[in-house]
Amino acid sequence: MGILQTAIVSANPVSLADAKAWCTVEASNTAQDGVFTMLLAGARADVERITGLAFGTVTWLLTLDCWADCIDLPRGPVSEITSVKYLDGLGVETLLSPATYMLDMTSHPQRILRDPLHAWPSHYSRPAAISITFKTVMDPAIIDDLKLAILMIVAARYEDRTGADIPAGAMQILRRRRDVNV
Repeated sequence: MGILQTAIVSANPVSLADAKAWCTVEASNTAQDGVFTMLLAGARADVERITGLAFGTVTWLLTLDCWADCIDLPRGPVSEITSVKYLDGLGVETLLSPATYMLDMTSHPQRILRDPLHAWPSHYSRPAAISITFKTVMDPAIIDDLKLAILMIVAARYEDRTGADIPAGAMQILRRRRDVNV
């Protein structure tokens, strides 16, 4: 199984101006803008990695070697399944009918379930014979919480540029969000 981010549509959820204000750096002081931009990118990546959530609309490609009645989607929240494709017995890529499966939106992680009235088709036996393309979108209700975690991480790393750990307060927020979304 593999997961690959194929597209993202979003800007950083925390602006450069907000990060500088949080760290009490004057907005007119542009000498550290490159540092703040790098810190923001790193903090965002940490937040997304720890929680399993992604800001904005993200397209993912999940590959599988074989079918399972329940396929966990390792990123979320899932807004739509774009396609499910498989290599048929001759090795030809084939689009699976959406009637064959359903998206379970209530589970954490969300998952694809085989419709009990259908069977998975036979597929070519090789790694990554099945590919699922899906989109995720951040729940607006939790964005402010995660923005606070980003700001806390940026401030800690701005003050200690030797690779500061994620502050305890930020980790508390991230653990709480991870536990809800995993």
